[in-house]
Amino acid sequence: MAREATDSDERLKRIFRARASADIAALVNALQDPEHASVAAQSLYMHASAVRAEREESIRGLRRILKARDPHARAAAAGALGELRAREVVAELVDIAREDPVVWVRAWAVAALGNAGDESSYPMVVAWLEDENYKIRRAAAVALRSIGDPNAVPPLQRAMKRERWFWKAPFRVAIRELEARRAITAKP
Repeated sequence: MAREATDSDERLKRIFRARASADIAALVNALQDPEHASVAAQSLYMHASAVRAEREESIRGLRRILKARDPHARAAAAGALGELRAREVVAELVDIAREDPVVWVRAWAVAALGNAGDESSYPMVVAWLEDENYKIRRAAAVALRSIGDPNAVPPLQRAMKRERWFWKAPFRVAIRELEARRAITAKP
């Protein structure tokens, strides 16, 4: 016997249709749905370039999701805010990166700080290269690569030396990219 579709199922279907058609306005509205906000936030993260057109409304909705109970929702919101380069939420991302009880949510917030491109977060991100958890250290390497300051090369090199061989790749990639930027900007 087929199960009847519930109101919740219908709302979720609308979100998936909005995701498939890149209907950003519908996804932003779906952030209001307490039951499916995490799906809407993840969908907005997937369509970050299109979300930029609806930037202010998206940021307001994603800011609310940063406080959600669901860690997937918080992580997706942090990621989407980073992709939106939402410098106005840097303080909130720093709070999550420092205090969220779920380590991978903290890692998403650290990476989002890099994507946001706010140079003021640089000292904190460098300090996270010393974190006890690899996910945070890896996110810090990714964030420093995104921030793009070649002065991050020495701290990245020191951090990479402490990592196990199979965890060094994100550090290597960040170092290579930052050294390439330094070489390009140093040319007359």
